[in-house]
Amino acid sequence: MKALKILLIEDDSEDRLLIRDILEKSEMRIDLEEAASSSEGLEKLKSDSYDCAVVDYVIPGVTGLDVLITSRKEGVKTPFIVLTGYGDDDLASELIRQGACDYLSKRELNNGNLPYKIIKAVTGD
Repeated sequence: MKALKILLIEDDSEDRLLIRDILEKSEMRIDLEEAASSSEGLEKLKSDSYDCAVVDYVIPGVTGLDVLITSRKEGVKTPFIVLTGYGDDDLASELIRQGACDYLSKRELNNGNLPYKIIKAVTGD
């Protein structure tokens, strides 16, 4: 199986390290690219193709929801998983309504659920 090309858009260096560690310890083969801002992430999404984007909801510039909406307007079809520390049911519903594949609270990040959600987003199951 080929490596999954994942884009992580996350401004917090500690959270990027945690997510990178989770993905590296998973059984998935991954090619991880990182962006520390919404503008950098949008540029990467427009200029390259990814199997999945893992996007923080609260990032400098615009929200993860804004990144999702803007990328869809630009024709980007990459599946999105949005992470947040401030989530609620209304936010989750709005993210899904706008085209996110899934939503995950940062408090729930672990070695099982993030890789599972990525595989689910990539396969469409």
